[in-house]
Amino acid sequence: MKITNIRSHIFVFILSGFVVYANSFWVRFIWDDEALIVKNFLIRKPANILKLFLVNLSSHSDIFYRPIQNLSYLIDFLFYKFDYRGYHFTSLLLHIAVAMLLFRLLGIITKNIRISFFASLLFLLCPLWV
Repeated sequence: MKITNIRSHIFVFILSGFVVYANSFWVRFIWDDEALIVKNFLIRKPANILKLFLVNLSSHSDIFYRPIQNLSYLIDFLFYKFDYRGYHFTSLLLHIAVAMLLFRLLGIITKNIRISFFASLLFLLCPLWV
């Protein structure tokens, strides 16, 4: 596949992701964000980085061990503090990146750029995965 084709696909992923999910930047913290971000004191200090790998996702959950998610919140907190738009921006960038990685993986597996592109675009734009 040519570089120009790859660039156009990447452009479509980025543009589509931002157009479809731009409305999320006006949504404040909701539902479990209160426990996972606002009341999560572990994410407020980088010195707690090792503790993130020893505890569950939040104090309200005994079953979710997700240290990478907590690490992401710690990094977000360093940049955005309690500005919900920053957390949404990070989530959107990660979602777009995963869609592009899926596009690449499907391209390797199927050897069909159209199927890879549209399947990855469906993943990107389907609100079920967000």
